[in-house]
Amino acid sequence: MNALKESKMRQFYIENLTEFLNRPLWDTQAMIFRGVAKESYQLIPSIGRVNAKDDSARMTFERTIFEKFQMKALPFLNNEPKSQMEWLFLAQHYGIPTRLLDWTTNPLVALFFATEGEHTDDFAVYKRLQTEWLRGAEDPFELDKENGLMPKHSDIRFINQAGVFTIHPNHQVETSDQNTVKFIFPTKAREEIRWQLGKLGIKTSFIYPNLDGISKDILEESKTQLNGGSMRVTSPWDWA
Repeated sequence: MNALKESKMRQFYIENLTEFLNRPLWDTQAMIFRGVAKESYQLIPSIGRVNAKDDSARMTFERTIFEKFQMKALPFLNNEPKSQMEWLFLAQHYGIPTRLLDWTTNPLVALFFATEGEHTDDFAVYKRLQTEWLRGAEDPFELDKENGLMPKHSDIRFINQAGVFTIHPNHQVETSDQNTVKFIFPTKAREEIRWQLGKLGIKTSFIYPNLDGISKDILEESKTQLNGGSMRVTSPWDWA
């Protein structure tokens, strides 16, 4: 399935963080962002990436795994989701392929996700104009067009990530030069931008506020010492 038609979408090549921040990122209050570690990654919800003989088979598979998840998850839940949409959020969180696509309202968070991992490919951030939003009480399998979803977050991780979703009934993402822009960064800028984001407070322990996140921050900030020195000046005592 070719869910993304690149020819309809504007693309800009960005060399560094400063150039990115100088772009008109917030044209309106309705902008959302998604970072990808490889610029070749398209905007496709996880269920759209499942191989199937045809769309009908994929739709059947989607309902089947969702219903099985609902049945088997109940014994492990303290509070049962109040709607089908809340169930869908939960299924997405635990790795069930769904018609949801993760976004954020913070472009720096999107850029953080784009710089994650030890990749050698160029990376990218998508910017999307999302003007239509659902309240979350709807049945996700009865929708006939894509919409934005802003779930009620109580987990600090999701709050820090400023997470939102889009939902795609046909498992494809509509893109055009009117609603989607792609910013492509060279792989050589990955480490520098990653360091700069950390100095702006967008680091692993912010995105994942737990001991795992703190541990990853310590390792990332200290790993350059393995090569005989520090990559950056980190305190006034380093200036002498």
